Amino acid sequence: TLLGTLVVSSPVLLGSNVLVPWTIVIYTIITSYLMLREAQENKSEKSAMGASSALLTSMVLSVLLSFLGRLEVPLPDAISDALSGFNITLAIVGVIVYLSMMRFKETELDVGYLVNMVNSNRRKLVPIYDTVTGNWIIHKEKIEPTNETKGWGTLSRMSLLGPLLLFSISVSSIEAKSIALDIQWIVLMLIPIGIIIKEVLDEKEASSLGRMVAIWLMVIVASPVAFKLNYAAAEVDQLIINGVIFDLMLLAGPLIVSTSLSKKGINSASLDESADRITLFGLLALGLIDSSGGILFITMYILVFSRALKHRQNLLLSLAPIAIILFQDRFAWDSSMIYSLLQLIDVTAYDPSQVTVLGITRLSCLIMASTALIILAKGVIEGRAGLGEEVAETPLVFPAIWLALGLAGILTEVGWLFVILTLLLSTYSWLSGRIELIPWAPIFMFISLLIGFASSSAFGDIGDEEIFSNSILTTGLFTLVLNQLSKSGLLYRWAKVAIERARPDQMLDIASIEGRELLTTASKYVAIVCLVLSWNALVGIGTLFGAIWITREVFADGGKNGILMLPILHVFAICNLIVQLDVLTSSQINKVAGTVLMANGLFMTYLATKTEVVWKWSAFDWEDETEYFSWIDKVGISAIAYFLFGIVLILMDSDVWPVLWTLWAGYLIGIAIQGFRDETETPWRRGFGSFGSLLSLFMLSLSINTELFRYMIWMLIGIVAFGFGILYMNRMGEESTLYQGQVSSMQDAVIPPIQALPATNIQPAQHIQEEIIEEVMEPEQDLEQETQAEQEVQSEQEFEDELDKAFQEIEPEQEDISQKEIPAPVKQAKPLEKAKPVAKKLSPNVPVNQPLFDVQLDPQVIAILQQRIANTPHIGYRPVVQVMKNGNINLTFLKV
Repeated sequence: TLLGTLVVSSPVLLGSNVLVPWTIVIYTIITSYLMLREAQENKSEKSAMGASSALLTSMVLSVLLSFLGRLEVPLPDAISDALSGFNITLAIVGVIVYLSMMRFKETELDVGYLVNMVNSNRRKLVPIYDTVTGNWIIHKEKIEPTNETKGWGTLSRMSLLGPLLLFSISVSSIEAKSIALDIQWIVLMLIPIGIIIKEVLDEKEASSLGRMVAIWLMVIVASPVAFKLNYAAAEVDQLIINGVIFDLMLLAGPLIVSTSLSKKGINSASLDESADRITLFGLLALGLIDSSGGILFITMYILVFSRALKHRQNLLLSLAPIAIILFQDRFAWDSSMIYSLLQLIDVTAYDPSQVTVLGITRLSCLIMASTALIILAKGVIEGRAGLGEEVAETPLVFPAIWLALGLAGILTEVGWLFVILTLLLSTYSWLSGRIELIPWAPIFMFISLLIGFASSSAFGDIGDEEIFSNSILTTGLFTLVLNQLSKSGLLYRWAKVAIERARPDQMLDIASIEGRELLTTASKYVAIVCLVLSWNALVGIGTLFGAIWITREVFADGGKNGILMLPILHVFAICNLIVQLDVLTSSQINKVAGTVLMANGLFMTYLATKTEVVWKWSAFDWEDETEYFSWIDKVGISAIAYFLFGIVLILMDSDVWPVLWTLWAGYLIGIAIQGFRDETETPWRRGFGSFGSLLSLFMLSLSINTELFRYMIWMLIGIVAFGFGILYMNRMGEESTLYQGQVSSMQDAVIPPIQALPATNIQPAQHIQEEIIEEVMEPEQDLEQETQAEQEVQSEQEFEDELDKAFQEIEPEQEDISQKEIPAPVKQAKPLEKAKPVAKKLSPNVPVNQPLFDVQLDPQVIAILQQRIANTPHIGYRPVVQVMKNGNINLTFLKV
């Protein structure tokens, strides 16, 4: 304590008298020498501990004073100029101390032993507070050591480190210009480096601790000279040859040591993973004191990276690029050897020595990105080959960060950094089997593309709309690739086997089968939307391709409701392509749009008319016929709108309104006629068709200036209206009161529950089937025709009133009955038709054995049918209730 107080006093640290600090240094060295000699004679561990501690204190004080320049010895000017500031006295003292202390090599306790001893006895040295007495006390009980205190080996003894460091400090005191250009001064460093190599070679047994101490010893000893050389390099504008020589010396040391250890072999018992890790960090530190501008650093970095990669030192792999950042821009210094080499091979405008992100050069960024890619590539190989349960995976997060920084420095435009990074990480995730990133890749890609297009000088003349279109088109293509990989299963080729159910705590768990199916579906829709929205990119090719893809999905994968919007999508895609190509005028574009709408309208009209066509499509699934016919109605109504609007677009610029109204009228008349057919009858067809056609004809008459033709069209309107009226009256006349009610309720009509009926067997026979009217004529041929007509009218009126009353009673019941699925589309059950006049046709009787199913009618309906049969004379005929193919119920009589 007294010695330490004396050293840090002002006369010693800041005074001008050189005798005082030298006296203290010489005194402490001599004292340490005497104590070590005594400890060697006594062979006492306690004496060795005291002597080693004294030597440690002596060397620390000497180094401190030498750094502060208090150990400079005044020399004559001639000698001082010849030495160029070299502190020869300090160098000699360092060599003498080393040589004199070598005899105590086995007696002296190394620094590692002293540190471990202090650590094991820290409870004796650190006071604690006693809450009872309120005083600070020190444990007095003896603490038995649980393990024998171990050191770091003879290489870590203070009699080696201290003198070599004093010698290095004496060399570093040389003037900057001299130490940079005069070779004789840098050659002096062969002495400490050679001593270190000799000490390593003299080791009896190679160990991990020995390598660790040797590397860090070289770092500490070489640091003063390396710092002085780097200071000189920053001051001059030419290559410093001494820096190259010094780096070669430092390179030779580890190479010689490594070769020697390889020959000796390392005992497996002396291996220490922690010591090996610290050794690799020491090699990085040795590279950081590079004084040639990159030779030592690049060599040490590659060596450390390769060893860490081989021995799976993930911590070192993650933190090693920090050394590149600390190296800063020394590759670009004029005195750098690497800079001189880069200038010789400079054949392009791309300058590797240019300083970029974080103050490092492009060459540094290239090294950083390359090593990060190698780490990720190893992760891919390991992911595909498989790892043991206890083997740690190669790091992902830190290499990805270093890759991003490296690419940021390599690229001439940083805006594309995130695009490249997204592609690389997505590829890595796929090939390594770590597919957690894949679902978010399209989002990252879209944001990255927005940044890239917005900041790129090559796309500086495009607007915001073009930036969005180009970004979303590229995102769509990227997502399309992911969709196809997911659909084919190739995306999960190297991933872990999927589980059955997704984990509830994750939004999109692609580790499960359910999550992967969801990813396939979601990526498909995302790709389609992106392609459709890219209307300004590549003259609209993406939008056209998206429209084609949607059309294919609608008809192949069962998107039945998508048919309703296909015409609009087709018009948008085709017209956008024409606008981008700029090949047609606006009037011509309207005609193209109208033609596309008309074509789609005609196709949808065909689907709505031929109801059996869509029903047979396997791609469409229907819950029941109610849903099917509802969809048919939507398609038919949409077809009318698209067709009519298409005609408007075609003719609006031609001013031929009579032609437009004529086409409208013709199309709507056809729709109306369909509404009166049994297979396609619907109220909306009759309504839109009839009234729409009449309105079209009326507008046609207003568009014609000639009165004669106008009157003729009005007459035509009357004829058409009369025809529709006849069709309405005919339809109303054909309806019986068996199932009276509103159309909406009829569409919800259901088949009543089935009841068993007795089997009927009609013997096969070839004869003439006659359909007779329900009101059979009286057998008496002498009755007058007028009386017969009155009876028929009266009988029919009574029968219809009775049926009407029955239907009103059964209608509420039918609304609560569940409709059963049937194998073919059935629109609704139509009312029972009246008996028709006799029509003869050949039809063989079909033998009816025990049926495979029963038919059940409402009891009141059965009662009405029985009453109708009873009121109709049918001697020689058998009553038969027929259900026609269009759903109508017909009562006929077959001749037996």
